Amino acid sequence: MADPQAKAQLEQLGGMLPALQPLPVVAREYEAQTARFRTIARSIKLEAQ
Repeated sequence: MADPQAKAQLEQLGGMLPALQPLPVVAREYEAQTARFRTIARSIKLEAQ
């Protein structure tokens, strides 16, 4: 986070800021988690309403 004041306020509220990750790493994690949740949704036969 570039704004030190905003970062300090978030930390004061108990927020934890993870280290920034490169886009390919984030994209890989997003894809993995999306696949995981889709598998769960299919297993319980969840459908959009």
